[in-house]
Order: sequence, then structure tokens, then C-alpha cells
Amino acid sequence: MSDIQVLMKFELLSNEILFECFEFLNAIDIFHSFDQLNSRFNNLIRSMRLHLNFQNVSKSICEQFCMKMFSNEIKNQIYSLHLSNDKDTCYPIESFLEEFSLDDFVYLRSLTLSEVKKQNLSQLQSNLPSLSQLFCFRLFDPRYNHTKLLCSLTMSQLRTLIVPQMCWDLDIMHRFSSITDLTIVLCEIHELFKILKYAPKLKHFTIEILYESADSSINEEIYFPNLKQLTIMEFFYKFDKLAMMLNKISNLKSLTIFSDKSDGNMIDACKWEYLITSSLPQLIVFKFQFVFFRLHSIDHDQKKLKKFQSDFWIKQHHWYTEYSLSKDDMMIYTIPFAFNKYTLSSETTRYCDELMDNTNTFQNVKNLISGKLSENSQYEFFYATTLTLGEDSEFVWKFSLGIEDVEYLKIIMNFSNIKHLTVSKFCMFEKSFVLLEILKKAPQLSSISMFSKHLLLSFDDDELCRYLNKMIRKLEILHDVYEEDLLNNFNKINQFCQIFRNIDQLVCCISTSNRLLYLLEHLPNLSYIKVHHTIHDFFFEVYDVKAKLQKIGIKIIIAFKRDTFDKELSIWISDETPLECIQLLFMD
Repeated sequence: MSDIQVLMKFELLSNEILFECFEFLNAIDIFHSFDQLNSRFNNLIRSMRLHLNFQNVSKSICEQFCMKMFSNEIKNQIYSLHLSNDKDTCYPIESFLEEFSLDDFVYLRSLTLSEVKKQNLSQLQSNLPSLSQLFCFRLFDPRYNHTKLLCSLTMSQLRTLIVPQMCWDLDIMHRFSSITDLTIVLCEIHELFKILKYAPKLKHFTIEILYESADSSINEEIYFPNLKQLTIMEFFYKFDKLAMMLNKISNLKSLTIFSDKSDGNMIDACKWEYLITSSLPQLIVFKFQFVFFRLHSIDHDQKKLKKFQSDFWIKQHHWYTEYSLSKDDMMIYTIPFAFNKYTLSSETTRYCDELMDNTNTFQNVKNLISGKLSENSQYEFFYATTLTLGEDSEFVWKFSLGIEDVEYLKIIMNFSNIKHLTVSKFCMFEKSFVLLEILKKAPQLSSISMFSKHLLLSFDDDELCRYLNKMIRKLEILHDVYEEDLLNNFNKINQFCQIFRNIDQLVCCISTSNRLLYLLEHLPNLSYIKVHHTIHDFFFEVYDVKAKLQKIGIKIIIAFKRDTFDKELSIWISDETPLECIQLLFMD
């Protein structure tokens, strides 16, 4: 079918259907693809709500859209806005706020902020009070106290809130009464009940990590009947505490929970059956993954886990499970598997109902962490887009990955879907052609994270170098305190720049500004680099060259982590930065 025929069929769609399709697209992509196509699409894309996100967009396309956005007409269409300082954004928060004020987006209903830096705070604090109609506010990974931002936020219309931790300023807490959907990254159990007290309309509550503290008391007099859905992504409590907590939320209809070795009682089906019967009579959806140490024989562990497959679970509630046993651990989970990450340990045996269709059991898994596999592996992770080789834990053995291991992975994964590869320090390639085979079978792979020892393996393999040069656009060189970092070896940095000449994002560890400037000179497509290290003098050197870098169009944002000696330097590089200017700066 020709491109003209496809276009004609697409244009036959009604405006209503097109509006629904465009709801899933970024405003930048919509305007880049359809603006000036014809009069119908020109009018259509200027009469719809737009979701604007500067992540994973090229700098040039982003700047073209921003030129159009100086028009109030397009600003008034922005309904959802995501501003970020992470490595995937082409337009950091500071750059956006230098050109635009949030006051200008009068119909903005959803605002997401990621990795807010100290220098962003004053601008955001002055802008946030004007967003009186904000319905949704999301704050991810702020490097500084987020209380000031929450204090500046108008919450009268707010329904959805995502924050890293709860702030206990009473003035803020009293304004939580309108919240119906809340996500918190870190939370203690006594904090959970304070939140429910100040947010009586809360219906959906997600906690990334729920952990124990010195004060974990539970007020026996308080009950919270309005909460309908609770998700706990990592639970670090005893089962008895969980039972006491759930007893206060008796109208819960949906519970999702993951617990990794926190308490052996978490894998006691009889205790769960009693808890659900006595305290959660309205529970309809129950999704879980429980992991605990193996302390007994295979027969004993199987008998214990099979109790989750009684009539109470299957016939009465239609909650289906399967389990697995490895040398050290046992795991039971509801199916389909509910979480997006799965760790497949070495020597793991899966126990599933062979009469059921198990093809899509792991369709939600996007990130597979794999140990060394056996030939009879019974898993299928066909929807995974991220592959991690080797578990990053001090409790696992190091292993070598050979070509036969890649063949096993190809059986349980669709390599055509893999976009990112991470190699832990506990995994080592037997030969360079093992990595080459992965690259050959994974055409969408464009991002890798690995240690210097893994990268050095490729330096003497010309074919592997060509594949890395052609495919990889995002590279993170992981840091090992016991090994010399590749980029601090001047004999290797030149070859590195030849192999990875086409990367546009780099995360690495280097110790001097000379190495940084060398990378800027020899990586012409680089649009973002993040450098981290513990050496203080390096950052004083960077401050000395900051003015020169800004003169040639390189945007610098420096962030210091407060809780460690590790420092971070993030640099966004403008597309207009002439290579000659960088070379002259390097030779100064």
C-alpha cells in the first residue's frame, strides 16, 4: 500500500476519532507531524487539548515547537505539562522558565516536575500560586526540600498528587481534603494513618516503599471506610502489622502488594484467608508477589505454597497463583504477574498449571533481571524492553555469560523489543562476540549501562565496535570503586570517542575538567552529559570554565547530593554549539 493511500485512509477518520488518537501523543510530535499538512489538520491541532513533554525529543524539533508556543493560542491549548531535569529531556526546567511563565498557561490542569534543582525553586514558587485550577500535581525525585513547592500550590481543585514523602506542615495537611488519588514514594505506617485522617476523600493510595520506624503504633479507634484501592510496591513490615493496618480499611476493594523476605508469615495462606474473611469482606482484586528464604525441603515448601490454590482462592475469589523455587528462595505470585520488574534467579524452577494458557502470564514485565539460565527454562517475557544481566546483590555469585546463555534468553524473550541493556558487575562476557550476538539480535537496542571492564572487552573487536558505533545512542558507564574508570585512562579515552562517536547521552565518572572538555570536543552528537565523582577539585575546575562554556551555548546545571560526598554535574548542549568553539576552548 502506498504512502498516499495510507494518508487518504487516515484523513477519512472523523475529527472525534482523531482527537482520541491525539490524546496519546505528545504536543511536540503532533505539531511536527501534522502542522502545515493541510488546512483541516492546521485547524484540528489548534482546537484540542495538548499534553506537552520535553523528554525523548530532539533539541531542534523542541525549539521549533517552542517558537510556535510563543503564540497565546497554543499556550491556551496546553492542558498537561511535564518539566524535567533528567537525562532524557532536551529542555531542562531552567531553560523553559527563562522563556515562559507558568502564569501564561491559563488552562493548565496537570503539572509534572522531575528532578527539580535548587535554582528552579524561586521561579516555581512564584509561578505555582497562579495555577488555581490545577487538578493533578506530580513531583518526582526533587533534589531539595519539596515542602516549599507544596506550600506554594493551590490545592482547592487538586485531586491527584504524587510526592516523594509527605510533608507534615499542618497548613499543608489541612488542604489535603480534596485529594482522591495519592502516591508517595516513602512512607511509615504511622504516617499512613495521619494521611488518611487529613485526606478523608482519598480513594486510591499508592505507596512505593512502606517501612518500619521507631513509632509504628496504630490507633485502634480510627477507621477509614472511604479508601477503595491500596497499592504497596515494597512492604518492609511484619505480617501482623499489615493485618492491623488493613483492619482499619475494611471497605477496600483492591489490594496490590510486594514483599521481599520481610516476614515468613507473608507466605502463610491460612493467615491471609483469615485476614480477608474477617477484615476485608469487599476485597475483589488481590495482586501480590511474596518472596522468602527457603528453610526446608522442596516437598515442605511446595506444600506450604500450594495452600494458595485452595477453593477459597480459586473458586470463591478467582485469584490464581503460581510459584517458583530456587536454591535459596521461594516465591509465590498472582497471575497474570502484576508488576513490571521480574528477577529470574539462577537455577529457578517454575511451578504452574500446565492446563492453563501461560503465554501472557508475564505480559506486564518490562524489566527482566536474569541470572544464569538453564536450558529448560519455562518462562516467557516477550514484552520486556529492558534486560539486566546479573543480579546486583552481594548475595549472588559472579558468573560468565556465554553464547549458549544468549540462546536461552532468545527463547524466553523477544529480542526485537529490547531497547535497553544493563550488565551488572557480577556478570562477565566469556568473549566479546557474546555482546555482539546480543546487538545483532536486538535491532531496537540503543541504550546500555555497563562497567568499564565490559566496555574494554569491545576495544579489540572491530565488528563489535562497528555495531556499538551504529546502534548505541545512550551510554551509562557504571562506577566500581575497585576498578579504574575507563575515561580516566588517557590511553583509552581516544578510542572510546571513536567507538561511541554517535552517542547523544552519556553518564560517566571522570576526575578532571580536561577529560570533560575532551569528551565535548570528540563526541560531536552529544546533547547531554552527566558526570559524577567524589573529587572536590574537579568541580572547582568546572566552575572556572562555566562562563566559557555558556558563551559557546552550552547550558550547565550543577547539582550536589546533600546526603553523600558524591556530586553531579549535568550539561545540556545546544544543537547550535559550533564544534570549532569547543576545540578552541579545549586548546586555551
